Amino acid sequence: MARPANAVDFWRGFALVTIFINHVPGIYFERFTHKNLSLSDSADLFVFLAGWALRLVSGPIDAPTPIPSLVLRLARRTFSIYVAQIVITSIAIAMLAMASQVFDNPLLLEWNNAARSSTIRSTLTSG
Repeated sequence: MARPANAVDFWRGFALVTIFINHVPGIYFERFTHKNLSLSDSADLFVFLAGWALRLVSGPIDAPTPIPSLVLRLARRTFSIYVAQIVITSIAIAMLAMASQVFDNPLLLEWNNAARSSTIRSTLTSG
């Protein structure tokens, strides 16, 4: 059920790019974002636009979507986002574990809070 892109999608993309720029320290472009002028880092803009997009999805005001149908659509979308988050997190942890094995450095896992506590204790006490 694809829909054409609109201005809300553009501004949500803009907010995501500025969130990325503002959360990675040392990027040259962070001096050009509005983070330097306010306490905002675009996360609030992204949340606002997500709510706005939800209003666009729910249909026009004169023909509102029935509540059970809207809740079901939201539940499906929430579940798909949750599954994507689990998959992305698993891939990131697997990449950390592989880097830890390749570079023979178990501290890579500890620095990212992905290590087992017994592994770290034995590594630190044996070395």
